[in-house]
Amino acid sequence: MLPSGFEQTSLVKKDEGEGLVSLVSSPTPTQRCVDQVEVKVFFDPSQFPVLANRFHLHDQANFKRFSCFFDTQTLHLFRAGVILRIRLHRDAKDSLTLKLRNFDSRLIHPEFYTQSRFRLKINRTGAHQTQIAKVETRTSNGRLKRVVQGKKKIQQALNPVQKQLFRQYMGSVELLDQLTLYRMVEAEIWKWSDQTFPYRLTLERWFLPSQKPLLELSIKVAPPKAEVAQRRLHQWLERQGIMYDLSRYSKTAICLTTQNQTIS
Repeated sequence: MLPSGFEQTSLVKKDEGEGLVSLVSSPTPTQRCVDQVEVKVFFDPSQFPVLANRFHLHDQANFKRFSCFFDTQTLHLFRAGVILRIRLHRDAKDSLTLKLRNFDSRLIHPEFYTQSRFRLKINRTGAHQTQIAKVETRTSNGRLKRVVQGKKKIQQALNPVQKQLFRQYMGSVELLDQLTLYRMVEAEIWKWSDQTFPYRLTLERWFLPSQKPLLELSIKVAPPKAEVAQRRLHQWLERQGIMYDLSRYSKTAICLTTQNQTIS
């Protein structure tokens, strides 16, 4: 029996040796499983003074964090749709997140969807949607800072659920021994509410090595409200004459492939 929020689907599977095609039943998450949709737009970095003036960012409290991505030198995890990230915060607990992007649900046991730490979300930019599964832990004891400093192995910081998900999705945990700190990115974040818009806004400015900063504005909504909320966000920005960009859709992908142009 499948957990609530699942439906049985038939997947086409081809046996390369025999050249046969067969239908394989596999449970996949329906939208009822999705906890949240994050609607995003990007801006040209030259627009930051305009945004800062319009949204009074100089009067808003902001916070800083460092996003630290772990991978092999050939981006083995990223190629497989896996992100392993530590966030070091100035004003909050540090966090360690294992994230699967556009994942193959056949590689995740249905029992994971009942885990309290397991979350499903969708990132939405224009017509592009990325389904994400993640397990996140937070700590304030300095353990994750020691991982970033190289004083502790990343696999020692993963909790049992993260290790189990990694093993099930990647086939084993042996690859964890090959991971190093691949990239660290500083970011500034503003969160505020505007009387003329119904959703709380988040603006992030990522400072990429040897590149102009990335600027992203986002709102978080319940899945049934995502389409309407996205349309309202676009209309709200257009009424104010603020140009936005829907051609980009992942800060992480841009960050990790900045100096690896062969990664698709």
